[in-house]
Amino acid sequence: MGNKPIIMGKAKPDAAWQAKAYLEHYKTVAQRIAEYRKQYPDDTITTRIYSQDDKRVVCVARVYRRKSAKNRFLISDGYAQEYIGSNEVNKESWLENCMTSAIGRALAAAGFVGETFASEDEIKQAKERRAGKNERDLVEKLKGEE
Repeated sequence: MGNKPIIMGKAKPDAAWQAKAYLEHYKTVAQRIAEYRKQYPDDTITTRIYSQDDKRVVCVARVYRRKSAKNRFLISDGYAQEYIGSNEVNKESWLENCMTSAIGRALAAAGFVGETFASEDEIKQAKERRAGKNERDLVEKLKGEE
């Protein structure tokens, strides 16, 4: 079991192991779109800006199944929110990032997913926030020892 903490009789995997295991099962939005188009070439994926202000944008994507030339029905939808300038990607491509995330969520809700709804960028951002919190906690602890 090594140096991993024991919780209820089981070893708790560390963050690096969890991230690696997660990414092994993660499918990019591009992969999911390709799979979806291959299986349902006549279906439609739509996107639009749901709301936007000077700080953030919210996008919605919808997946429609085509019944006939004039008839389609909604399979799933997905919403995403991005804060403008919140990371390197969102400094320049916040709208594109938001649309891609919304499509990924809509496809995940339609069943085209590895094992999670979160995007690769969301996982990276969460890890960065957690790393920042750990650094702040350490600084506070060291200040307390002075």
